Amino acid sequence: MHMVKIFLYAGYGRRRYKIGLALIDEIDFVAVSDCGYWNLGSNGYAWLRRKGQAIHLHHFIVQRMGLTWDTLTHEIDHKNRIKLDNQRENLRIATRSENISNQLISMGESGYRGVTRHHTDRWIARIRIGQTRPSLGIYDTPEDAARAYNQAALVHFGEFAILNIIEDSNE
Repeated sequence: MHMVKIFLYAGYGRRRYKIGLALIDEIDFVAVSDCGYWNLGSNGYAWLRRKGQAIHLHHFIVQRMGLTWDTLTHEIDHKNRIKLDNQRENLRIATRSENISNQLISMGESGYRGVTRHHTDRWIARIRIGQTRPSLGIYDTPEDAARAYNQAALVHFGEFAILNIIEDSNE
């Protein structure tokens, strides 16, 4: 599919102005354009108001794809974490936990996701699963702790896992 860009706006009436772009597939262009002006929200998502209800662009496109989801238990995830990339290949249905696992976080002192310095001057690996952060062990190097995190992330999050890129002389 070919990608096209649509303008996003802010303001209303005569004071409406272009402030951004969103990416969609060509197959969705006419339907998206026929809806009217899409706005860029303060949360970084494209949206519009239709019949008194706010609709996010990624929800609109997933509905056009024929997918349904329980809004109490599932969300729409942007695989590449770019909120304005609403191409079909980039959108998927995910649980809240899966969606959170696909978010960027600060890497801290270790430079790795899920790895922090232990009070023994070694490195501890942890992974967030729902409301818990179980320890994956204490390691001599941040790279070893990052490998432990990567293994656990693959087991718990599968395709939603964001893995550490480990660059050391042993690899």
